Amino acid sequence: RKLTEKGLRLFLEKIVVSPKLANVICNNDVPVNEMYMELVNVLNKKYYCVMQQEVGYNLNKDQISSLAKTATNLESNDDKDSDRDTVGMLQGIDPAETVAGREMKTHIEKLRLRSIARTRDYFLSKIAELRKTKTNTRMIQINSLLKYSPLMHFLADAAPTIYNEVHDVYVESMSKTLHALFRTYHAQLIRLDSHIANRHDLIAVEESSLRENVFSTRVNLNKRGDTFSLGERVNVLDCVYNHEKPLIAHEHVSGTGEDKKFPYEMIFRSIMTHLMDSVTNEFVFTKKFFSSEIRTKSNSDATSGTSEVEINESRDRNTFDQIFARTLSLLLEQLENYLFNCYDCLALLLMIKVTHASRRIMHYDRKIRVLDNFFHRVTMLLWPRLKMVMDAQLRSVRNTNASRLGGIELHPHYISRRYAEFTCSISLILNKGNAVGGGGGAVSGGHKRQQLGGGKDRATSAAAARDRRLNSNAGTQVDIDAESRASSGSSIHGDNASTSSSHRGSAGDMLVNDLSLITEETICLLDRLADEHLLSKHRVIFLINNLDQILQVFQERR
Repeated sequence: RKLTEKGLRLFLEKIVVSPKLANVICNNDVPVNEMYMELVNVLNKKYYCVMQQEVGYNLNKDQISSLAKTATNLESNDDKDSDRDTVGMLQGIDPAETVAGREMKTHIEKLRLRSIARTRDYFLSKIAELRKTKTNTRMIQINSLLKYSPLMHFLADAAPTIYNEVHDVYVESMSKTLHALFRTYHAQLIRLDSHIANRHDLIAVEESSLRENVFSTRVNLNKRGDTFSLGERVNVLDCVYNHEKPLIAHEHVSGTGEDKKFPYEMIFRSIMTHLMDSVTNEFVFTKKFFSSEIRTKSNSDATSGTSEVEINESRDRNTFDQIFARTLSLLLEQLENYLFNCYDCLALLLMIKVTHASRRIMHYDRKIRVLDNFFHRVTMLLWPRLKMVMDAQLRSVRNTNASRLGGIELHPHYISRRYAEFTCSISLILNKGNAVGGGGGAVSGGHKRQQLGGGKDRATSAAAARDRRLNSNAGTQVDIDAESRASSGSSIHGDNASTSSSHRGSAGDMLVNDLSLITEETICLLDRLADEHLLSKHRVIFLINNLDQILQVFQERR
């Protein structure tokens, strides 16, 4: 009798709904909290108890046999029916076939439907808060959504249609929220752009563009090399490697209109950092909140030849693409619009390095590869633009003459300083962060010394320099698409380069080749300028002064 009583008590505990459980689930005044989540879990267990067979009661075979033997000796018909229910349930009979199970099944199903409706309303209301302005999205995700992720598991099991509805509403809401966030953030940061270079900032710039104003004949010395002087701009790479926080616009905006200005690569770095943080947070959140295990339970067996891990990764990537598709398109459009009027070689090269470093951070530090295609498309925008600007620099040196550059005296010409500043800046950027960011885009430490050494030798022979200039004209055309495609697997993505390319990869070699051509054309230009002097002695002094100035700049920038 004691064993029968124990079995009956366990049976009733499994299927009977307490008044507290019914009140918490049915009463809208009771908030969705930890207690509600716990009671929903209890209700779900009761549901499976009355719907499925062989629910565990922690009784061994001897106890079940004893209960069966006792039931056969009972004299009362009512007692026989009741104990047969208990014993039958313990022996594997469906609890729904018992009298108590059939009675409770209807009530449990109604409570389950009610809990589904309340859970749906709760999640949709919290997701709607994400669309409100000045909302701390991360706090809502952690405290209101992720905290109650077991309820999402409940929806995925009890009502897959409702689960998909919540998933779609969240994806749509976050897509709009992130799109508006990055659009506003870019609009605020673009006000801080210092606009360093324009289309007239060339190595062989005409003297008239360096004058203080149109009525002055005096050259502004500050304009002679500021565009090509790297200064502290290279520190943007340290900001990436050190994982520094992005710029906060309102901290640098003053009410007097004198806002603090930044070069565009710093703005680009802030946008990329903000994007990587948002992608990391969103990717981790969606992976936990929309549990992959629950999502694949019903489909993993039906999918032949595909593992659950592959299905999970595909679904996670699909969710990410739906959330960030509009945002990534917006960022690419903003970058493309900026590049239309970008003539700053240093900014372009720094942005390429920032993109490369960002990709390595996402790969090796955060183990997230969902931004690979975005990084590739960014580099496909930056490399061709850099090539075009480098070609413009080369043409400026090749096509200029003494009449465009003003008077030629014995002291060093400003062209030589601009060339030296430009070459040093490019070389420093290429070498910056090689130990951290890998060899992509690197250049050997003795490259500029080799260039200059060759320049000194060529300066002694004007005829030989002119021959080299003529021979180099045929080699200045480079297939940008081919170089960019090759760079996507080498200097951009950090993979192994082909055997025909150096450790820099095709794109890096293209850039170094352009620097070599500019060096040769600069030597030829100095020869042409030296020819303006009538005396051979003056021509030699002019070349020595200019080469000495280039050497001094190289030495200062080492």
